[in-house]
Amino acid sequence: MSYFQLSVVILVISFIVYKVPSLFEPKLLPIVEGFFQPEFMDVAKLFQRNMESGKEQGASFAVYHDGELVVDMWAGYADRDSMRRWRNETTSLAFGCTKGVMAFLIALMVERGVLNYSRPVVEYWPKFGGNGKEDITLEMLINHQAGLPYMKEAISLRDLVTDRKHVEDAIFSQVPVWKPGTTHGVHEWTYGVILDDLVQRVDPKHRPVSQIFEEEIASQLGVEFDLHLKKKDVHKTARIFKPSVYQTVVQAIVSPSYLKLYAEYFTSSDSLISKVWGTLKENLLPVTVFNDPELREITLSSNSGTGTARGLAKLFSVLANNGMFEGNRILREETIEKMRQPATGGTCAVTGLPKAFSLGMQVFTNPQGETTIGYAGHGGQMVIADPTNKLSIAYLTSYLSIYSNGDDPKFTAMQKAVYNSLQKYIYRKERMAKT
Repeated sequence: MSYFQLSVVILVISFIVYKVPSLFEPKLLPIVEGFFQPEFMDVAKLFQRNMESGKEQGASFAVYHDGELVVDMWAGYADRDSMRRWRNETTSLAFGCTKGVMAFLIALMVERGVLNYSRPVVEYWPKFGGNGKEDITLEMLINHQAGLPYMKEAISLRDLVTDRKHVEDAIFSQVPVWKPGTTHGVHEWTYGVILDDLVQRVDPKHRPVSQIFEEEIASQLGVEFDLHLKKKDVHKTARIFKPSVYQTVVQAIVSPSYLKLYAEYFTSSDSLISKVWGTLKENLLPVTVFNDPELREITLSSNSGTGTARGLAKLFSVLANNGMFEGNRILREETIEKMRQPATGGTCAVTGLPKAFSLGMQVFTNPQGETTIGYAGHGGQMVIADPTNKLSIAYLTSYLSIYSNGDDPKFTAMQKAVYNSLQKYIYRKERMAKT
């Protein structure tokens, strides 16, 4: 049976089993709210169409240009079961985009002299250096070059709170699976497991990483984003909506790279992707496990960041404006310039997807062929900063897709619409400035 024939068979079976019953479910009103500058009308219309067509169930989308919020929209439901609407203050789990936020924090600590990209991690954390890890630098670690993409023994998020020694022992015993610095493969969970401990150790006050981010960045810039979900904010956060099997199958069929990735995961327990995804016990459960407030309260800077698209776009507007925020310098321009120069590139050794990193940021190309920096997250989450055009864009959704590399069609279409509208907005601003 050919690939095409097999795809058709799987699609038909999935449609009958999973899609047909959903046709008889009550339809929720496609609510869309927010504001946008007139020139970005096409962006707003596209966001609305996604909601009306059912491609979107709950999401927020925000754009900053030159430090000004020009698009801030939200749509759908934070909780479909209770019909709780997605509102202005609704937060959402950012998944892997949290790594970009962490890279921002690392850059700030480097500029303050607390850390150094080129120094071995063992200089800050002597016990880390056993079993071939002596030469791993901070830069290798945040660029996914350390060769530590998984742990031999799976850990639970709760272990980060109740059994730190077990987690540390797992880190110390790990042997790099490739020579550090020679290739790159996403350290999906180990990124945060190692970095969070390292950052707390080097911080002069030994604060947890979530507290450092809140006190040194979020509160200073007025950013609606945290590295975890606070108890007092549980009522504001969106519940993750598990994608249907039919939706996943359709997306996999039209995205061969993801089909290959998931096929490798399900058919080979010895594959890198199986070991990486199996590092965290909760990751082996349905994704809705991350609706548990107790788990969401635990900080793991690989994936636990929670906030609004507006807050995420505001943070990355600092990078889009070459380190400036409301007339104050937050990061050096040369730091951001280096972030735009890929230190790694090509195919990720873990996922087989094209990825490039620099100083902990993922490097992308915008629709105009220019370099941007940011991070992609599981389910379609995305944030970018574009210093060339002084533009930052963030998209967060609780209606997860199969995409995890900035390639969710919902995001890419809205990103293209933003760039198509940008020059009209700049032209109007320039005319207004002359009058």
